[in-house]
Formats: sequence, C-alpha cells, structure tokens
Amino acid sequence: MTGPELDQFIASNIHTVEEVEILALLSRSPETFWSADAMAQHLSLRPEVAAARSRDLDRRGLLRTGESGPVYRFAPANDRIRKQVLELVEAYRDRRISVINSIYSANLTRLRSFADAFKLGGGQE
Repeated sequence: MTGPELDQFIASNIHTVEEVEILALLSRSPETFWSADAMAQHLSLRPEVAAARSRDLDRRGLLRTGESGPVYRFAPANDRIRKQVLELVEAYRDRRISVINSIYSANLTRLRSFADAFKLGGGQE
C-alpha cells in the first residue's frame, strides 16, 4: 500500500500514470525546462499527451510553465506539495504497482461520484 496521506494526495492531484512519469522526469532536474516534445520522446509518449498532462499538472500547482512558451519545469507551488510529489516519485520507483492501483482507485471513485450526480431520486418514483 502507499499509505493514507499519499493516497489522498494521489486522489486530489494525480489522474494518470503519465503524470507521475512526467513528475519523476522533471523532478530529477528541477531547474531544467522541458518541452512537451522532449518529454514525449524521453518517456515514449505522444507529444499531445505530454502537453496535455503537463498543462494539467501546471494548473494543479505541481509544475511551472516557462515564460518563453509551453515549456515546463518541476516547481511545486509550496514546500508541502514538493515533499508530497517527491514521496510520490519515490513510491512509484519502489512500489510502482501500489501507486498505479491508487491512481486507478481514485479515478474509479471520481467516476462513481460523477455517475451518482446523474442519478435522479435514488431509484424512487
């Protein structure tokens, strides 16, 4: 297992394995800006997937977009988030299956919540 704090961080901030891969890559050189194309090539992703995931991570405060265009670097919004991301990256390196299971479990919970929002009257007539 990944632990309740890490599971909560994943549930709140991580939606795909690709996002973890991008965070792991960028956290190794936090001062380096990466283009989506460079990330895609390094991680064997499609460039549009790398770009979309990077934009999502930027919106969540886990990456920072460069001023010169769509390039990204590891720059969490604060020290607490930085620590959580680094714990995630370490857990992904050491217990990959547990992290992947946590991501999919969080996604299933989000999907159920979304579906429940469309249930009318709880099955009563």
